[in-house]
Amino acid sequence: MKETIDQINISQYMPIVIDWATNTLLAIGILFIGIWIANRVYNLVVGISKKVDMHFGIAYDEDTDAARKVIDEVLANHPHILKEPAPFVEVETLNESSVDFLVRPFCEGAHYFDVLYTVPEQVKKALDANSIEIPFPHRKVIVVNENAS
Repeated sequence: MKETIDQINISQYMPIVIDWATNTLLAIGILFIGIWIANRVYNLVVGISKKVDMHFGIAYDEDTDAARKVIDEVLANHPHILKEPAPFVEVETLNESSVDFLVRPFCEGAHYFDVLYTVPEQVKKALDANSIEIPFPHRKVIVVNENAS
């Protein structure tokens, strides 16, 4: 049995690294880690960090720095969010009814869906607890009296 690591370049976009000692296959370009046993390849995602994209909006009257601090605290206290790489929390868009944050925490692949589906509720509760308004879509209507002199 071979005891070294080989790199096979299938294309310039998907190098594959094979570790013959541990029977491990890593396709770097597509974030796939597998192990082959008895001519079958098994996908192993443990240990791969995943980026989770989320969007949160606050009212235009709210302080963006205060909202960012609240979101950062939620992310820091979540048990499955990695400290490194640090979560990305920045204002992304000025929408019609809200100032929208793009939030990108990282987690282990095994915890992706837990982070995706628990963080929004935690952020909402934290914003509510800090009296930071999450607006619903609305329009301001201004009525002008043309008959006024």
